[in-house]
Amino acid sequence: MNLFSDSLYMGPFSSQSHPHWWNDPFIRKAMQLTLAHDLRGPIHKTFRDAIYKEYDIELEPSRCIYDNSTYANYVCYIYREPVQASNSLPYYPDNRPSGMEPARVSFRAIRESNKFDELLVADSDLPTVERLWDEA
Repeated sequence: MNLFSDSLYMGPFSSQSHPHWWNDPFIRKAMQLTLAHDLRGPIHKTFRDAIYKEYDIELEPSRCIYDNSTYANYVCYIYREPVQASNSLPYYPDNRPSGMEPARVSFRAIRESNKFDELLVADSDLPTVERLWDEA
C-alpha cells in the first residue's frame, strides 16, 4: 500500500524501526480516502472503515495505554504506545522541526516510568504532574 509513501518523514529524526509521518499530507490523503467512501466523522475513527472499504484490510483501533479507550490518536514518547490527548501532556525531549507536533507523554509514564523527566514539560503542566504523582 503506497498510498501514504510521500507522507513518510525521512529527515534527521527518521528511523526505520519507528517511522514518523508528516501529519498534514497523511491526514489529507486519509481524508480523501474517507470522503471517497462517503464516510463522515473524526478521521481517527473513520480511517479504519475507509481502509477496510478500499483494501479489505481490517485494522484494530488503537487503544490508549492509560485507560484502554479506543481510537487513541497520539503516541506516548516514553512507551511508544497509543495514548489519548486527554491522558497525556505535551513533552519536549528534543528540538523537533516546527512542522512536527510536540511529543506527548502519557499519564501512565508520568506515574510509572523512571525515564520521565518533569523538566521536559511546560511549567503550566507541572501541577498535573504533581497530582499524578500524589495519586500514584
